[in-house]
Amino acid sequence: MTFENSDDYISAIFNTDLINKHTEYLVGVGIGIADINQKIPVAKKVIFTKDKIEDVDELYLLLNETELISAKENSYTLKYNDNNFDLIHLEKYIKKISRINLLFEKLSKQKKYNSFYEQLAFKEFSATNNIFGKLKENHPYYVNYRKRVLDILIKSYAHEQYNSIYMVMPIYQEDNIFAHLSSKALVLQEDLKALSSKVDIEIVFVIENCQNSFGHEFREFLSKVQNQIKIYFAFKNQIENEVNSIDFLFTDKNNFVVSKFLRVNNPVFNIFQEQFTVEEHEAMYRKILNRSMSYSQFMEDKNQLCNSVNPLLKTLSGEWYLYVYGSRKLWEDKVVIFDDGKVDFYSDNQKTDSGIIINKEYQSIILLDDIVSRRLLTILFDHQPYKIQKAFTIKVISKQYNNDFDILTIGLFSRKPIEMMKVYEILGDIDDVRILEDSRMNDNLANYLIDEYGYYYSHE
Repeated sequence: MTFENSDDYISAIFNTDLINKHTEYLVGVGIGIADINQKIPVAKKVIFTKDKIEDVDELYLLLNETELISAKENSYTLKYNDNNFDLIHLEKYIKKISRINLLFEKLSKQKKYNSFYEQLAFKEFSATNNIFGKLKENHPYYVNYRKRVLDILIKSYAHEQYNSIYMVMPIYQEDNIFAHLSSKALVLQEDLKALSSKVDIEIVFVIENCQNSFGHEFREFLSKVQNQIKIYFAFKNQIENEVNSIDFLFTDKNNFVVSKFLRVNNPVFNIFQEQFTVEEHEAMYRKILNRSMSYSQFMEDKNQLCNSVNPLLKTLSGEWYLYVYGSRKLWEDKVVIFDDGKVDFYSDNQKTDSGIIINKEYQSIILLDDIVSRRLLTILFDHQPYKIQKAFTIKVISKQYNNDFDILTIGLFSRKPIEMMKVYEILGDIDDVRILEDSRMNDNLANYLIDEYGYYYSHE
């Protein structure tokens, strides 16, 4: 069957063996010329019906913009290799995606596809279509996942042949791929380490709070790559007001930059190719690098550096009154925490211990070294912002009076002195808040060691 109109000249092919008295329509394929002037060969679905269909929406699932092939490539270059790819070939596939997106947009308005499950899928596909639309126009587009960005960057080395990678990355965010031990994160870390044998890699890690940044997994990564990758550290509060991004990467090819901007309503990664934007990030990188420290320098001065920007330490610094049951009496002493993390302990207005405070994400510990006995006094407490500014409970581990056994006691820190009657009321009964190490435990352990290993163990 052949037909034509002002735009098309089509020959349609149908399987007439399917026709019987119940047949309402036949679906076939039309081959011909679209656009009489340009004479573009096309193939499309066609429908042959017994009766005229007034409501074309009934046919939409069978006959729509996705069911079309056109041979526009007659004027295209067919040259294709690693160094020369004509984007116009890609455009036709982007148009296919666009046509499918148009189909999904129309389907999303129909009641039978109106569930949340389906609507969300349509919306996600629309976002993908939007990305390819920007690719077609050579415009910046966004990406959501840091892991994917780095994965593609590593895999693109064979094509890009870059010599250097420059990266600035906050380590306090949940998507810090270097602070995870998942199988995918570990594979990515190993791939990056392997790439560092061919490419110079520099990473500036941006620190917001040391206590929230240096978990076990991240320390493992640093120790693994410190000799292959140039690692630097910069503090967020020292750079964020001077640059537009503290989360970006680029290479020495200067042909793109992936960046997440500061102070924007929708902080996602965007990839840019404009030379101006690439050069802007190069300048920001140099500025950040100038305010950074090398891995070795940072690790050497880590405690002092981290304490200087530690908001929790600033809250805790100053004098605190300590109340805790000892082995003989209730202590009423004083602890002084300094801005640099050093701590002094005073008993009866005499300095008897000195040490440091170590802040972690949820807890802090004070380690005090007795000036005379050289034994440790340990104070542990949780971070409860609404309490640590005034008063809070602590756990104290110390030595019992006149012997070498330990004592674990729950006590109080307070910004101002508390009347002793009130202290007794708060702490409650001594047996409820204090545990004394029993010598019988060590005797039992000694017997076990003799039975199991054949030698005697003594606590003395």
